[in-house]
Amino acid sequence: MTVVALGILTGAYRLAWAPPNPMPIPVGPSDPVPGCFVCGCVSAAHAALRGVVLFEHIGTRGHITVEFELHRNLFVIDRYFRLYLLKAMMHATQQATSVALQQMFILGTLFDAKHQLETQRVFDKLKAEAHRDYQPSMDMCVFGTQARGLAAAQRRGQTVAHIMSQRFLDRQLHNNNANAAEGRKEDNEGRMYLFFTHYCDVHDNNDRLQELCETPGFLAANQNQTSNKDIDYGRMIESRLTVNVMYPDGTAFAGGLEGGDIFELASNLYGHETSEPPTPEYMQALPNRPLYLDARAIAAKRSVAQNSFSTIAGMRSLGSQETLTTRGYTTIVMNQLGLEEEEDIEQLLGRRPSYHSQMEVLTKTLYQRPEFYTNLYDTEANIARKQASMRAIGLMQNFDMFKSRLRNEAMLAVLLEAELAAEQQRLMDLHGDPAEEGRRE
Repeated sequence: MTVVALGILTGAYRLAWAPPNPMPIPVGPSDPVPGCFVCGCVSAAHAALRGVVLFEHIGTRGHITVEFELHRNLFVIDRYFRLYLLKAMMHATQQATSVALQQMFILGTLFDAKHQLETQRVFDKLKAEAHRDYQPSMDMCVFGTQARGLAAAQRRGQTVAHIMSQRFLDRQLHNNNANAAEGRKEDNEGRMYLFFTHYCDVHDNNDRLQELCETPGFLAANQNQTSNKDIDYGRMIESRLTVNVMYPDGTAFAGGLEGGDIFELASNLYGHETSEPPTPEYMQALPNRPLYLDARAIAAKRSVAQNSFSTIAGMRSLGSQETLTTRGYTTIVMNQLGLEEEEDIEQLLGRRPSYHSQMEVLTKTLYQRPEFYTNLYDTEANIARKQASMRAIGLMQNFDMFKSRLRNEAMLAVLLEAELAAEQQRLMDLHGDPAEEGRRE
C-alpha cells in the first residue's frame, strides 16, 4: 500500500506542476477551430479526464510493481523457491555430490588398481630376475669342486717342507738318527750305497760305470727308473705337478714313494760335504768354540737356501685323501682338453694331486677348455660369480707369489751377509781383531 500511495502522490505532483498545453490560435479563415476553443466545458472536462487517466496510469503502474514484487517475494521466493526449487536444488546438489563421490571412488579404485598392477609387475619382474640369476652355472661347480681339497693339500705341503728342512738340519748337525751322525765318511758311504743301488746309470762316464752298476748285490729291479734322480732337478721336480713324496697319514702308494730321492737330491744341492762332528775334548778348548759357532752359522745360511727347495717340493707333494674325489672331476676337465687315457692323466696330475697340481688346474687348465668360453653366454649374475671366483683364485696365486718373493728376499739378505762377512774378515786380517788383541793384553 505504501507503494500505491507513493504512486498517487507522484502523479498529483506532476499534474500540479505540469504547464498547461497551449491551445492553437487560428490565424486564417481556413484554419480549423478546435471544439474546446469553442466550448469551455469541453476543455474543462478534457483537463479533468487527463488527470483521471494520469492517476489511473500511476495507480496501474504501482499495482503492477506491487504485484510483481508480491509474485517475487510470496510466490517465487516464499512458496515456489522454498517449497519446490530449493528442495529440488538440494536434491540436485545431493545427487551431484553423491555422483561426484562415487566418481572419486571409481577414480580411486582405478588408481589403486593401477598401483596394484604396477606393484605386481615389479614383483613378477623381481621373481623372474631371481629365477634367472639363481640358476647355477656348471662352471661354478667346477670352480668349487676343484678348490675343495686345496687347503688340505697346502697344509700337507707345508708339513712336508718342514720335514725336509728338519732332515737337512739333522744331517748338517750330525743328529743321532741321521746318516751323517758319525761324520763325513759315514755320510759318503751311505750315499755311495744308494748310488750303486738306485741312481747309477750304466751309460754315464762313457759306459764305464757298467761294472759298478751291475755289481752283484747292488743292482735293483727298478734301477732304470731311478737312475740319476738324485741329481736331475728338472726330471724330479720341475717337470712334474705331483711328486710321490711321503704320506703323512702313513698310507702306501703302488708306484712307490720318492721321499728318499728328494732327500738325496737335496743332499747334492745343499751341503754336499758335511763337517766333522766335534769331539767333547775339542769342545772343551775355548778357542775351538767360536769355530763351532761358525759351522752353525754356515748351516743356518744353507737352511735359508734349502728352504726354497723344500717349499717347492712340498707344494708338489701328494695331496690329501679328499683329492681322490676331486681327481675324478679333474679327469673330466682333462678329457675336455683331449686327454682320454687314465694313465696319461695320472702321470700328469698324480694319483692324489698336489697343491701345485690343483693350482695349475685352477689358474691355467680350466681356461684352456673351449667349454669355458662357450659357457660365458650366461646370465650377468653367473658371469659376476665366475669373475669373483677367478679373483679369489688370483688372490691365492698372488699370495703364493708374495711368499716366494719373501723367500727370495731372505736369500738375498743371506747372500749380502756372506759378502759382508768376507769383507769384514779381510778388514780384520788387515787391521787386527780388537777382541783378540784385548785377550792378548
